[in-house]
Amino acid sequence: IYVREAGSYQQTTIRGLSGYVNSLHSAVGYYIDDISLPLVYNQNPELFDIERIEILKGPQGTLYGRNSEAGVVNIVTRKPDNTFRGRFMTEGFFYDTRHGEAPGYKLGAQLSGPLVEDKVALGVAAQWYDTDGFMKSEYKNDKKASDTQRFNGRAHLRLTPADEWDISSIADAMNSSRSVGGYSRHTNGANKTKRTSLAWNNNPWPTTSADGET
Repeated sequence: IYVREAGSYQQTTIRGLSGYVNSLHSAVGYYIDDISLPLVYNQNPELFDIERIEILKGPQGTLYGRNSEAGVVNIVTRKPDNTFRGRFMTEGFFYDTRHGEAPGYKLGAQLSGPLVEDKVALGVAAQWYDTDGFMKSEYKNDKKASDTQRFNGRAHLRLTPADEWDISSIADAMNSSRSVGGYSRHTNGANKTKRTSLAWNNNPWPTTSADGET
């Protein structure tokens, strides 16, 4: 499996098969807690507070229906229970170490536990990602040609009123934006640039947002 971020979405390839880069529907089925995310613009969540990730290789139409010719990515998030859990995460990264720049960081937090023991449990998690990117615009003399901000949040309310009942209400929210969105460059001609630069007057990309409840 190979996953490549392409602008405001990600392109997932399994066994060499993927959808066309500008297609709305991927050849890889993408599920979070059994909820299908068929559009490629919804398939770029940050992975946080995850119980497990399942990769099913090859056509999965029998189990998952259409848009799963290459396979399926099934993400299962962590369920809240009678155990109190908390976690804080931070990460920093550098693209241009020659000039001592620190253009990126990631912050995340997760908290879960019982509201009523054996009956009601709640879990909340959120993550923020911010980077200046590794591309420089020579046209604008701007080092933030692939500036990106992304927020992901989740709330999970779980009800277990009896042994045979396990009811979950999950709310997800995602907001992703690229202020300049530069990731394409000329490889020849008058505007030819090196791998980490571009030289064209690209317009800002729109903000991508999605939310849902199950």
